[in-house]
Amino acid sequence: MLLLQLCPLLLISQGYDIEHLLVEVDVHQNGLLQVQEHYALNFVEKKRGIIRHIPSRHLANGEDKRVRIKAIKTPGWNHHISREGGHTIIRIGDQDVYHQGQKDITIMYDVEGATMEHDAYDEIYWNLVGTEWDVPIEQMEFKIALESLSSLPTSHYEAYSGKQGAGVLIPMDFDQGYLTGRVTDLAKGEGVTVAVALPQDYFTIPSRTARFWKANKEAPLALVTWLGLIWFWGRRKVNRSTPDADPNPALLTGVSPMLAGRVIERNLKTRHLLSMLPYWANRGHIEMYGPQGAFSADQFCIEKKNGLKRTDRSQHLLFDALFSGGSLVSITSLRNKLFPSIGPIGKALRKELNEMGIYDRSPDYKQRKRLMAMVAAIAGFLAIVCFVQLKIMTGIILVILLITSLIMCLAGPGLSNVGVGLFEQIDAYRLFISDPDPEALQSQLLNDPRYLEKSLPYAIAFGIDESFFPVMTQYQDRAPSWYQHATTTATVNAVPTINEFVQQFRPKEMVTAFEPVAQPSTSSGSVTGSQGSVGGGYGGGGGSSW
Repeated sequence: MLLLQLCPLLLISQGYDIEHLLVEVDVHQNGLLQVQEHYALNFVEKKRGIIRHIPSRHLANGEDKRVRIKAIKTPGWNHHISREGGHTIIRIGDQDVYHQGQKDITIMYDVEGATMEHDAYDEIYWNLVGTEWDVPIEQMEFKIALESLSSLPTSHYEAYSGKQGAGVLIPMDFDQGYLTGRVTDLAKGEGVTVAVALPQDYFTIPSRTARFWKANKEAPLALVTWLGLIWFWGRRKVNRSTPDADPNPALLTGVSPMLAGRVIERNLKTRHLLSMLPYWANRGHIEMYGPQGAFSADQFCIEKKNGLKRTDRSQHLLFDALFSGGSLVSITSLRNKLFPSIGPIGKALRKELNEMGIYDRSPDYKQRKRLMAMVAAIAGFLAIVCFVQLKIMTGIILVILLITSLIMCLAGPGLSNVGVGLFEQIDAYRLFISDPDPEALQSQLLNDPRYLEKSLPYAIAFGIDESFFPVMTQYQDRAPSWYQHATTTATVNAVPTINEFVQQFRPKEMVTAFEPVAQPSTSSGSVTGSQGSVGGGYGGGGGSSW
């Protein structure tokens, strides 16, 4: 019978008691409220601490108003702050530390925007204790300091305790600028609210613009720092290619089309990889077979003839990936097989370029990268501090500074003197085959009848193959010697014409072999959210243990 009588008490027990609560509020004429809540707790069960919910929204005269809860401190205790559903939530305590018995917790915070200005008077309306606590409060005292106010009629202040929307009047005293009061035995769900009417224009609250610049007084300095960073970066000496280089028909020696394309465009493209097929074919490493008629990925085949010797690692990686399934492969069979090798090929190619010394690796360049990294780290840290302190504009400028410095830090180096020479050599050749001079081209063909076949890989790498094919059809009749029909017999077109070659050798379609097959998406994203509730007044709220 005794256990049955105790069951209701056990069910409602929250494992802690609030034995005493002292709330101190300093009201400043600039509209700032500085609040201190001193809790004397008794943890009858092992608890980590308490969770305090403070409303940061209030519905006044049909208008949704917001207050700013900031500068939160919990001396002697760790805390975590979050904002959810119109509340500022302060979780006090540590995940792995439990307490039992008598404990004191103090919560300190500042409030902006909780004052009210009427036609004849100013007012503060503050819930000293909210109705959302999950345990009773045995004793509660409050002390409200009114700045520069020596007297106040008793009709200008009142306080109530009780349930939401109701309550009983609490006796208060005003002495030397302090309003004080005391309540005992606040039940669960009961709160304490105080309202004070102050002289008109008591609050001298700065304008929104003034508050904005006061909160963001560091913003001009952050902006000047960002502009200075851009000026500093713009003064760096970076070698660039000569934009008006003279076209030069000389074939590139010792420079593969994959490497040439990478140097010109500063990153690896799939057509750079494709350009290696005619490049190897010209050297007798492979042969290619195209179908009679239009291009067909199923019938277009590549056959290995001789392995690579004494070439760069990037070429070996591509060659081995190309023929990993055998010595004769079709374009269709390469789908999704070559793509995993592109990353290692690009890495190997970057290493080869670095070993050639074409990029600036001077101490000045390295020092600039370190400086940009340091600026990014400092800007990121300061941006977090500004956002925590609600210095929004300053924080945004610092984020822009962070992003800018990261881009500068990650930017590739300029070209070295060696790199400038190589770039200009490649670019001059690119300019010539883009729009070859007829007399110069005739001269090259007299010296080397296969000049156009040797230039084709570079035209593919530079992305000018469509304009290069008409040049080939103008100056030669037959397809390259390394190209045949897939159905070639002794009696059927043993040697394709150049027009057949142009029709059947399609780089735009062939490049798909170096790219992954797009997979259809089977999932769909959704956005969910909840509408935050609005508290019954400024301050208040409640809390619980955890």
